[in-house]
Amino acid sequence: MGISESLSGIYSKIEDSFYGFLDFLEQKGLPVYSVVNPLEERGVPFFPVFVLAIIILAVLAFGFVSTVATPITAKLSLKDTTEAALIDVGVIAKDQSGRVIDLGSSAFRDGASVDLPGIGVGQKITFSATKEGYKALSSDIVAIRLGSNDVALVLQKETSAIVGKLRLVEEETGAPVRGATVVASLSDASSISCDEESEGVYACIGVEEGQNVNVQVRSGSYEDAEFGMQFRDGGVTDQELVLKASAAAGISNLVVTVIDEAGGQRIEGASIRVFDSQTNQLITEVVDDDGVYIEKISKGTSIRVVVSKDGYQQYDSGAVNFVKALREDEEQFPVFMKTGGASISVRVKDESLPLSGATVSLYNKNNQLVQSQETYFAGEISFSNLDANETYYVTASMQTFLPLRKEIVPSRDKVVDLVLQRANEGNSEVIEIFVSEKQKPVNNANLDFFEIADEKEFPLGIAQQKTDLSGKISINLPSGREILVKATTAELEGENSVEVREGGSRQLLIEMSKIKGIVLLRLVDLQGGPVTEGHLRVESKGGEVIFDGTPDENGSAYFDSEGNDYVVVKFVDALGKTFEEEVYVKGKEELQIKVGVGEVTGLTPTIVFDGVFDVGGEKLDGVRIGQEYFLKFTVEYPEGAGRHGVHVRVGDDSIRFADSQDIGILGFAASNAQSFLGRSYSPLPNPGFEGIDYQNRGKAGSYNKFVELYFAEGGKKVVKIRVKAKETAEASSFALHYRAWSEFGA
Repeated sequence: MGISESLSGIYSKIEDSFYGFLDFLEQKGLPVYSVVNPLEERGVPFFPVFVLAIIILAVLAFGFVSTVATPITAKLSLKDTTEAALIDVGVIAKDQSGRVIDLGSSAFRDGASVDLPGIGVGQKITFSATKEGYKALSSDIVAIRLGSNDVALVLQKETSAIVGKLRLVEEETGAPVRGATVVASLSDASSISCDEESEGVYACIGVEEGQNVNVQVRSGSYEDAEFGMQFRDGGVTDQELVLKASAAAGISNLVVTVIDEAGGQRIEGASIRVFDSQTNQLITEVVDDDGVYIEKISKGTSIRVVVSKDGYQQYDSGAVNFVKALREDEEQFPVFMKTGGASISVRVKDESLPLSGATVSLYNKNNQLVQSQETYFAGEISFSNLDANETYYVTASMQTFLPLRKEIVPSRDKVVDLVLQRANEGNSEVIEIFVSEKQKPVNNANLDFFEIADEKEFPLGIAQQKTDLSGKISINLPSGREILVKATTAELEGENSVEVREGGSRQLLIEMSKIKGIVLLRLVDLQGGPVTEGHLRVESKGGEVIFDGTPDENGSAYFDSEGNDYVVVKFVDALGKTFEEEVYVKGKEELQIKVGVGEVTGLTPTIVFDGVFDVGGEKLDGVRIGQEYFLKFTVEYPEGAGRHGVHVRVGDDSIRFADSQDIGILGFAASNAQSFLGRSYSPLPNPGFEGIDYQNRGKAGSYNKFVELYFAEGGKKVVKIRVKAKETAEASSFALHYRAWSEFGA
C-alpha cells in the first residue's frame, strides 16, 4: 500500500467523523444539513469548504489580535545640516488625502516617538518640519508598516555672512602670533583665506555665523594646527598655538627700526630701551645713531620696547598690551612714532613747602614703570615726550611721608601738584613684613607695593624695598586702604595683602615659592650621592652663560632658564674629567643629572643606549608614528684633545635611502659637536660606497639615514638623536645601529 492510499484512508476517516458529528447535531435539533445539502447538491463537497473557512477565520483573528497588540508609531529624527540634534521643532503629518493627522503636540525634539491614530498599514504619510530660524530642506514620505516607523527630517539654519575674527596666541606666553597662513573651510567645501588685520588677529570675510568651520593654521615657528569652531558677529575667538622645538632655543636678532609715522623716514638719535616683559628687567638701553638697532637676545624672551626722542611722543609697547615673544632667528620690531609729545611738570610739597629728594615715578596705565626721578631743591621734576592723550600714573614718596598717587593725562594735566602728608598714628599703621620660604627667612627680597581699589591694582608709590637678614622690614603704610605687597628674588616670588588700619602695628607674612623658569639642578655621582666638588657651568644653546660657579654642599645649584627650553650643562670634576649634556628645562622645577665619570681604559670609548625619550625628558617604551622622539646615548671618551666621534643610523641596512624606509633621523642634541647628516648608507661592498654616501648630505628637519657627530675634546658626553616614524610606517619595530670611536695624533 502506497503513501497516497494511506493519506486517502486518513482523510476518509476524518471526513466520516465530521459527518458523524453533523448527524449528531441534526438529531439534537440543529438544522445543520440545511446548509450542507444546498452546497453538495451543486457538486461542492462541504467538508473541504468548511476546513478552508476555518483557516481564513483563524488568519483574520490573528491579524486582528496583532494589530491591537502592536500600535503604529513614528520615531522622529530632527537634525540640522551639521548633524546636531534639534528641539522645539514643529512637525506636521498628512495622509494621502491631505488630511492633517493629530500627533498630540505642536513641538517635538530629536528622537521623540509619536502615535499615528487611525492610520493603517500600507498608507503613505508625508511628514514636514518647521522651526524658527531654520528652513526645511525636504519632507519625508513614509509607507506605514506595523510598529515603529523611522522619520528623518533635516533643517538648515538660516545664517548671514559675517567677518569672523580669530586671534592666534602662543600657548606658553600668550603673545600674538603674526604672519601665519589661516584658511577657513566651509560646510559647502569652499574655503576662505583669512587676512591678518592687527597683531595676531585674523579676519575671515564671508563665513556664516554660528556654522561649523574647519580652520587650518600654518606658521613657521609653530606646530601646524587644525580645529573646528564657530564664528560670532563682533566676537574674537582665541586659539593657542604650540611652539616648535626649533624655535625655543638659540639666539634671536631683534631689529628695532624707529620710523617717523607721517613721513616714513628713519629717526636718528632715539633712546631705545628693551625690557623683559615678564620680569620688567631692563635688557638694554642705548641711544641709536641711524634709526636701526640690533640686539642679540635669547629665543623665548618676551620683550617690551620703549622709544623716546625729542619732538615725538614716547612709544611704549606695554601701554598698548603688545608683548612680542622672540622665536625667529631675526625678529623685526618696527616702531612708528608720532610727532609732538607732551611734557608735564610735577611739584612735590609738604603743605606749602617744596620737598627736595622726593622720588617721583611715572607709570603707564598697565602699572609698568616708565621713568623715575628725584626732585631737586625746588621740589620739581619734569617728564617729556609723552602721549598727550594717554593715561599715566604719577607717584611721589619720601621718608617719613605717606606715598601719593595721581592719575593724569598730559594734555589736561600739564602741572601736577602732589602734596604729601607726614605719617602718624592717625593716618598710618606700622606693618612688619616677614618673607619666608618653607618657614625659613628670605633676606634681600625685593618688595613692591600696590593699592587694590575696585578690584584693580595701582602703584602705591613707595620705592622698592628689601628685607634684612631676618627676612623682615617695618614700614608705615597709609590707613584705610588694601595694600598688596609682592616679594621677589632671583629664584622666588610671593605676595600677600593687608587692610591697613589707624595706629598700632601688625605683621604681614609672605610665603615665597620658586618662580616659573627657576630650576633647581642636582648633581649626583654614579652611586647617586651629591657631587659637591668641581666647576659647573650652564649655558644657553647660543652660548650665553646662565650659571657659572660651584654646586653647594648638597650638590645643588639654582639657575634661571631665562625662557630657554634647552640648556647645556657642563661640569668638570675635581680630577679634571669633563661632562656635557644638553637638557630640556621647559616647565621643570627640578632636575637631577648623573655626572659621575666611569673609567675608560686605553683609547677605546664606551657607548650606552639609554632608551627612547620624549622632548620633555620622559622615558618611553617606544615611538609612535608621526611624532618626534630622542634616542639617548651616554658616551665616555678618553680625556684630552683628539678626534672623537659617534655614528648612529636607523632602519634596515638593506634599504639604502632614508626616503624609502619607515623612520628617519631629523637632527640631534649634543653640546659642542660638529655633525654630518647622511641621506643614504651602503654597507656593501665592504667598507661600502662611503664616498657616495658622504656626497648625499642631508639636512636637519628632513629624513636622514644616519648621523655622525665629532668632538674635539674627550670626556663624558650625552648625545640625543631626534627621530620620527613616518605616517605611512607599517613595521612594528626598526633597526638601530651605533658606535663610538676616538683617534689621537696626526
